[in-house]
Amino acid sequence: MKSNFIFIGVLFIGCIMACKSNKQPSNSTSSIDTSKNISSVEVFEQFNKKFFTDSVFQLSRTIFPLPGAWSAVIYGDAKVDNQETDKYLVKNNNFFWKKKGWRYITHTKDTTGKYYFTFERKDSIMREQILTKETDDVITYIFKLVDKKWFLTYFGVEWY
Repeated sequence: MKSNFIFIGVLFIGCIMACKSNKQPSNSTSSIDTSKNISSVEVFEQFNKKFFTDSVFQLSRTIFPLPGAWSAVIYGDAKVDNQETDKYLVKNNNFFWKKKGWRYITHTKDTTGKYYFTFERKDSIMREQILTKETDDVITYIFKLVDKKWFLTYFGVEWY
């Protein structure tokens, strides 16, 4: 009986040793799928195209209340009282677009040569401005990278 216990014990230890020797070393990457582990930053050009062609996507990638400007409400350095409508909110002379009154914005296409376009990127911020050559109107978009995705964080429509 004692020899049976010894035999079973030796067999058990042998199985454990065999299992350990079949394991791959912990630093082996031959069977690890890294494609799901690597998360990449959203490409701005792809985001920008979708942002201006898909209204649902645009709404999902706009952070409200959205800081901005609208010369029809606050012109230049003028001081205005706090006010709120369905479209916007002015608080302490700061302008914010509201989600409730947000209207889908499309990208200006210049087929006539009436606009100047400027793009400026600094790290995780992209600033785009569209200026008219004839009327001094300026549209400003500021996009920011948040958790590897682009969001509209400022929208201004001004004239001077």
